Amino acid sequence: MKIIKKIFTIFLSILLIFLFLFLALTINLESLAIDNINDNMVKPQITEQIINVIKEKYPNFDDEKIQKLKNELLSNPDIDEITKVYIQNIIDNTLSKTNNNIPNTKEDIIAIVNRLNLSDSQKQIIIEEINETEIETVYNKIEIEVEKKLDQNNIKFIKIYNFLISNMFKYCLVALIILLCIIIILLADYFMLNLGISIMMSSFMIVLLLPKILSEISKKYEIIRNINIANITKYGYLYFIIGAVFIITHLIFMIIKRSKKCSQD
Repeated sequence: MKIIKKIFTIFLSILLIFLFLFLALTINLESLAIDNINDNMVKPQITEQIINVIKEKYPNFDDEKIQKLKNELLSNPDIDEITKVYIQNIIDNTLSKTNNNIPNTKEDIIAIVNRLNLSDSQKQIIIEEINETEIETVYNKIEIEVEKKLDQNNIKFIKIYNFLISNMFKYCLVALIILLCIIIILLADYFMLNLGISIMMSSFMIVLLLPKILSEISKKYEIIRNINIANITKYGYLYFIIGAVFIITHLIFMIIKRSKKCSQD
C-alpha cells in the first residue's frame, strides 16, 4: 500500500510540474501577443497619426524634436491598454468573420496626448484634430494588417489561443493545481518537499525549456512573432523562490523534529 501511495504521489508531482509550466505559458501568451501587435502595429499607427498632425500644424518642429516625440510615444505604456482592447476585438471579429465590433478609443488616445511633453496649445491642436477624424481608421488599419498575416494555420492557432487566455480556463487550471496540492498534502509524508521539488522543476523548465518551445511556435504564427524572453523567465525565477521556500521550510521542520527526538532520547 505504501509503495502504491508513493508511486501515485510521484505521478501527481510530475503532473503538477507540467501544470505549473502550462499556467506560466497561458499567463504569458496574452502578454506576448499584445507586446508583438503593440510594437509592430498599434504604437506605430497611433504615433504616425499624432506625428502627422504635428508636422502639418507645426512645420517648425525639427527632426530632433519629432524623433523625441516618436520615442516618447513608442515607449508609452498607456498604449498597452488600447492594444488589449484592439487585439481582443480583432480576434473576436476574425473568429466570427464579422466587422461589427469596432472599439472607440478616442478618449484613451486623447489622454495619452495630454500626458505628452508638449505645450498646452500644441496638445489642444492635436486633440481637436483627433476629434475631427474617425479614430476607428487607426483600428481598421491595424485589423487589416493583422488579417493579412493570418492564414488558416494562424486562425486555428487563434482559436486555441483565445481558449487558453480565457479566465475560465485559467480558473480551471488553478483549481486543478490546488486540488493536486491538497491530494499530495494528504498522501505524502514529506508533502512540502514534494511540492517544493515540483515547483522548482517547473521553474527550470520555464527558464530553460519554455522560451525554446515558444520560439519554435513563433516561427509559425505571426501573433507571437517577437518574443520577450524576460517576460517568460520572470515566472521561472518566481517559481524558483517559492519552491526554495517550501524546501527550506521542510528542512527546518526536519531539523526541529530530529532535535526534539534527540532530546527525548
